[in-house]
Amino acid sequence: MEYRIKELCKSKGLSIGELALKVDMARESLSRIINGGNTSTETLEKIAKALDVSIIELFKTDSKPLYGFIEFEGTIHKIDSLESLKQLVSLVEGEKPVSVLS
Repeated sequence: MEYRIKELCKSKGLSIGELALKVDMARESLSRIINGGNTSTETLEKIAKALDVSIIELFKTDSKPLYGFIEFEGTIHKIDSLESLKQLVSLVEGEKPVSVLS
């Protein structure tokens, strides 16, 4: 998953270290998230609040006609095609997905 956190920090004049302090987490943990690591919705909400943006603004998106983000069992999944939506439906229904979504 790709996030816009670094870009948003730059636009707000914040360093990654300053943002980490605002959300009360280790800079290393925030860096892992920025570099595509999984995290909870709660943490993303804290980051969004600290940056004064909506949570959706944290995510990089393509200009494809179908895209969105769905949380399932604590993991946020990016939907960017009909195929990725079908894979998530399979995961939710308990079938073994063809590929990893997150």
